[in-house]
Amino acid sequence: MASLPFDNRVMWYPCSVSGFALGKIVDLGSSTFSVQPLSGGQPVTCPHDRVFPSEEQDKDVDDNCALMYLNEATLLHNVKQRYLKNKIYLYNL
Repeated sequence: MASLPFDNRVMWYPCSVSGFALGKIVDLGSSTFSVQPLSGGQPVTCPHDRVFPSEEQDKDVDDNCALMYLNEATLLHNVKQRYLKNKIYLYNL
């Protein structure tokens, strides 16, 4: 199998339990990705438009606009991380 340009990149994919979960893309279809969950288990098939790049997992930022990848999954993860650390998660000027 040829190397994919996103090999070893951690991505967010839709998850019915937690909203989004982390995985690695293992196969590319014409309109879907096959994603191997980092938590283990069988690969999941997801539409291209529902798989998002991931930030560093221990990173949180005060201003969501400072996220490298501003997408639904990364935004929700940042808000959750800040909430768990008891940090305010709204940015005011």
